[in-house]
Amino acid sequence: MIAADALAEHLMPDASLYVRFIEPAEAIAKKQTEAGLDDETIVRSLALLTNICWAYARDALFVSRGGERIRPRLTRAAVEERDPQMFEHLGRIVERGFDTYDRRQLEMSVDVFLRGIEALLARARAASEQEDV
Repeated sequence: MIAADALAEHLMPDASLYVRFIEPAEAIAKKQTEAGLDDETIVRSLALLTNICWAYARDALFVSRGGERIRPRLTRAAVEERDPQMFEHLGRIVERGFDTYDRRQLEMSVDVFLRGIEALLARARAASEQEDV
């Protein structure tokens, strides 16, 4: 999607695009099945991972074309319109200027995704152990 640059806005997940990701998706589904996740959890996790990657790519493309990093501006404006004491944490955080459009954002998103899958797997294993008792 990032390689498509300006054309990315017009990319929809049709067969021509989908086929490029079917082998990696199968590999992920295989690993998740082997780990003990059920089919519904697997398909939902693949959808979530797709959404994470598409959202990151959309943000990265927008910013790379000279677009404004809009989240900080909107957060700052929303906080300033209200009692700053009520939003001290968001006010402090937005003033620190963290870039949530960079590669570190994608890395964190994928890390959170993986930790979430680990938690779901632990819960599934615990439920399976309860059934065995």
